[in-house]
Amino acid sequence: MGVRYSVRVGRWVMAGALGACMVGSAGARAAPVELRVGTIAPEGSAYATCAGAMRDAMHRAAGPGLRIKLFLGAALGDEQTMLGKTLEGKHQQATGVTMATVATAVPELALFDLPFLFENEAEVDAVLASDVRERVRAILARHDLELIGLLDAGWRHLASRRRPIATPGDLAGLRVRSQPLGLHLEMWRALGALPKPLPITELMTALEVGHIEAFDIPAVFLFGASLHTQIRYFARSAHVFQVGAVVASRKTVSPAHLRLLASAWQRNERACNTSIRDEAWQVEGELTRAGITVTVLSPQARAAFKEKLAPLRDSFRKATTPAGRALLAAVERVLARQRRER
Repeated sequence: MGVRYSVRVGRWVMAGALGACMVGSAGARAAPVELRVGTIAPEGSAYATCAGAMRDAMHRAAGPGLRIKLFLGAALGDEQTMLGKTLEGKHQQATGVTMATVATAVPELALFDLPFLFENEAEVDAVLASDVRERVRAILARHDLELIGLLDAGWRHLASRRRPIATPGDLAGLRVRSQPLGLHLEMWRALGALPKPLPITELMTALEVGHIEAFDIPAVFLFGASLHTQIRYFARSAHVFQVGAVVASRKTVSPAHLRLLASAWQRNERACNTSIRDEAWQVEGELTRAGITVTVLSPQARAAFKEKLAPLRDSFRKATTPAGRALLAAVERVLARQRRER
């Protein structure tokens, strides 16, 4: 699998895709509740370290009434599987995954994966600190999901094993891994690539056998999962800032546990995101040392990518629900204000 990269993060950090299911006895009040926490993050990655930090924070908040066991490396299933179990509402369960995964069940939230929606992290912070968060909460509630918290998954960049990617034309004809969301498939097709929807947990094998030639991914996960061993080129495209969401089933998780989860998460959300962003820069430096050619898109190339992908926003606006259009309008108002004040 190649070089493993172990990272150290801040004390109160958690990121990546996190799934949790709670099993307890409703009849015995004194019996502690067991919280099984599963994540697709590989051991030794920043995301796994973050999951452990959040587990500790929740232990401190809950006291002896809550026991938490952490499962790494998709031991409880990939993102889609964990979200599906949460939506079923058959067990006490909470799940934290990328917003792209949530959007496969809650289509309005696909807007967060619109290419070039955000220009920088300050814009991300402003949007997620606005009334947009409560709008997201209300949309999720219609699907019997409770929003526990939001988190950074990080900027998605382009990785390739076949050739460098410096312009949209460089993706033409490449077999690319796509997240299983219509918006991502549409993005790749607009760039002339041949997308294949695939869980991230299957990407290593697909690369090894040559079924996939390129993909996009946050740098922290790229290195943490050793996927960098299968590529030769990395382009800092920052075309999508991927937001994650921690959600729980309103059908089966008690209000008390929902409050506990939300409180433990929200107290540490800012420190979590800051540390993950710091780790991203450190990891990107490691890519060059690993022999990977790293490039930054030129202003002209970024403009070309934006032009190719601009129609996706109008497509989303036309296809989504009234709630989705209202959510997009709220995001655009915050972004317009941020850009005026800059």
